[in-house]
Amino acid sequence: MRNNIRILFTLIFIICLSGTGLLYAQTDTADRTPELIPYRKGDKWGYADKNKKIVIPVKYDYAGVFRNGRAMVRLNKMEGYLDKKGNEIIGIKYTLAMEFDPVGLASVQFNGKYGYIDTNGNAVTLFKYDNCYSFFRNNWAQVRIDKMQGLVSKDGKEIMSDSNFTVGMDVYEGMIITCSNGKCGFIDTSFKVIVPMKYDRCEHFSDGLAGVYAYGKWGFIDKSGNEVIAPKYDDIKRNFYKGIAAVELDGKIGFIDSIGNEITPFKYDYVDNSGFREGFSWVSKDYKNGAINREGKEVVPLMYDEPVNFHDGLARVATIDYETVGWYRKYGYCDTTGKVVVRIIYYETDYYSEGLINVRIGQIGKCGYLDKDGKTVIPFKYDYALPFREGIAKVKIGEKYGYIDKKGNEVIPVKYDSFGDWELYYGLRAVEERIEHGYKFKGFVDFRGNEYWED
Repeated sequence: MRNNIRILFTLIFIICLSGTGLLYAQTDTADRTPELIPYRKGDKWGYADKNKKIVIPVKYDYAGVFRNGRAMVRLNKMEGYLDKKGNEIIGIKYTLAMEFDPVGLASVQFNGKYGYIDTNGNAVTLFKYDNCYSFFRNNWAQVRIDKMQGLVSKDGKEIMSDSNFTVGMDVYEGMIITCSNGKCGFIDTSFKVIVPMKYDRCEHFSDGLAGVYAYGKWGFIDKSGNEVIAPKYDDIKRNFYKGIAAVELDGKIGFIDSIGNEITPFKYDYVDNSGFREGFSWVSKDYKNGAINREGKEVVPLMYDEPVNFHDGLARVATIDYETVGWYRKYGYCDTTGKVVVRIIYYETDYYSEGLINVRIGQIGKCGYLDKDGKTVIPFKYDYALPFREGIAKVKIGEKYGYIDKKGNEVIPVKYDSFGDWELYYGLRAVEERIEHGYKFKGFVDFRGNEYWED
């Protein structure tokens, strides 16, 4: 249970960092190894440098990765934090201690309740929460007491729901949704009422506008509560982003601008709810898929059998091969004009990333990598291959996994049973070993292939 909670928090933290671009800024794999790496010897943990020299004694039951100059350690079922000199800067007294998040706070459990501390161990909140989560947007975090949800700021300011009042679980553009007696409105981060609770439902603010539902229809208001677009839509499929929203009317979806002008006719059945990626949005009509630009022009014709989403200037396109058993899909890629630049002949692919595309030849064939023109760059010899991130990609041969660089060199040998879902630590990968009923965390390996453990 403890490890499941830690993995959940780590994943939330990673998602936050990936959104900022911090995780993928580097491209030279040789320079990414952290100054200090958790090192396991038998069943005890300490820290080693890049040369595997022990710097902090191997005496802990677990040792986490350093963030914000602090690392979580566990000893005798209790947890605390070290600095890079090995000082127990925050005492090992918590039953659960999470990694420090981007705002410099960590959630910890003490006497059965959660609260937040800073990097010096000072309590920022009382230890009174039954659950609390990382600060991953706008310096606010979600908390829960019994069945009541709430929000707390990085300076300890709190707003909680009660039996007659419900507070939204996030802060968008400085605004928080509140509801009472079946009606909703907005408060700001000083808890001042900005929009009275008079709507049946509210969406969060985006681009200075929020969707509101009244009398069976959706419209949009600004941060002063002024009605900018009158309620007349049946649904909001995508909130405003860079001046465009997707809304539904009479069973069809169209796009509007921030004053309600139609950018496209209401004719689509489905659209991409994540916004215009690189200036384009996937759209679907009569079970066929294409893409439009921000002016509403269909730049990729509605002729494909899967959503069309752009990544680094190319979009994956698919057609169903009705001649195969099971009607397998074949994949290729088009550019922003809709021109097919990689032939639609491959049976598996993800997306164009960092100049390369991972593809599979044949239904059960091998995987390799192409460039944006469809030329083979890394040979087809892998049983599984993922897109490149940080200049490396995870691959599989037989039942073993490893990582390669863009020249096809193995930077982490293809010999491991698995890499954990929580593997996205700076400069390290978490290795898992197959056991009878699943996988067991073994230790860390760096991008030079160095293993930081001894059995």
